[in-house]
Amino acid sequence: MDKIDVLKSLGEDATFSDMIRAFEAVEEEINVLKLTLNNIKERLDAIDADLSALENAVYGEIEVECPECHVPFTLSLEEIPEDNTMEVECPNCHSVFTIDLGNWDIDSTDD
Repeated sequence: MDKIDVLKSLGEDATFSDMIRAFEAVEEEINVLKLTLNNIKERLDAIDADLSALENAVYGEIEVECPECHVPFTLSLEEIPEDNTMEVECPNCHSVFTIDLGNWDIDSTDD
């Protein structure tokens, strides 16, 4: 933003080259901000995944997403059969689909 302030102080004496350098500096700062935001998003996604796992353990539920309407909803771990495969009906669009929970990391607690 210092370059923009310099341009403002130059007023009509600012050259086209001055303006281009100022805009390039602004572009560079915007790119740095984008990288920072992407890093924050990655960290938030990791926290969200950890929180979901904790909620699953505490409340005995898992979150699934409907493959049709992409609405997430929860299932009780008590509903899951021993073979870890079950048909589920989406509460939003009522689409019926099969999920296989055999590869899911489902931890239970005895507390």
